[in-house]
Amino acid sequence: MNKYLFILLVPVLFSCKSKEVIVTQEPLKERSQAFLIRHIDKNKFDFEWLGMKLDAEFTNGDDQQGFKATVRMRKDSAVSVSVSPALGIEVLRLIVDKDSLKMVSDIPGDRYVFLGSVDQLSDLAKIDLDLSTLQDLLIGNPIGLSREEGKMKSGIELQDVEYYTLVSRLSRRVRRATESQDSLSNHEGRRISKRLEDNDWISSKFWIESNNYKIVKCELTDIRTRRMVQINYSDFDEEDLSHYPHKCNIQIDDIKGKTSLDFRIIRLNTQNHYDFSFDYDKDYPIKRK
Repeated sequence: MNKYLFILLVPVLFSCKSKEVIVTQEPLKERSQAFLIRHIDKNKFDFEWLGMKLDAEFTNGDDQQGFKATVRMRKDSAVSVSVSPALGIEVLRLIVDKDSLKMVSDIPGDRYVFLGSVDQLSDLAKIDLDLSTLQDLLIGNPIGLSREEGKMKSGIELQDVEYYTLVSRLSRRVRRATESQDSLSNHEGRRISKRLEDNDWISSKFWIESNNYKIVKCELTDIRTRRMVQINYSDFDEEDLSHYPHKCNIQIDDIKGKTSLDFRIIRLNTQNHYDFSFDYDKDYPIKRK
């Protein structure tokens, strides 16, 4: 597996000195969890078929790699990604569906075919991903947002402007287990963690703008591993009814260091239908993990 796979699973301001534009905002009214989630769902990007052209950059420590990608999706069916880091020559092609992850690497000196399970997508990206979550992530729909009443606390937070927030409420069981983990050995800590579901350990926070109720930022933290994933969306399309974000920044911070993926949607199409067949050179070696 190689770093280009990470894409699944990360302005120049012109001003006029003679005139200053001041943006004001009316103070936000308090809203409940149910109200915010209802409006977020109402304004999600909905599609049947979707094609995108992306400019992207992956950073891991001091290593940076820019590339272009073509993404094609059918809702709840499949995602294909073609990566071309230079001169428009494809070096990586992959398809994700509900059950499988398939990839062809044409990188000189590292040519192979990967045939695996969709479960391996999460291991690679360091974030819980399945087909639906991957599609939401790429188009700016919220991931990891609990719809269960009482699971999250709503609020208002001032950053550059006021944003609505939704913060997960950790159960008493998780808080007690976390306190116990801090005082026990690693072996005993792992024993405690198995008593709880994986999702119980995820702390989440979302920032929501108040015009179209789009997620502008979210933080997902695994309390056990201290891994934090931060996703920032910006440059929302004012003309498209979905108000999708043109820009996305994904940052992952864990004990191994920091990695990030920035991508910008430069073209988007919802009219075309796509073929998700998977062809490859039969002489390439096959990997399964």
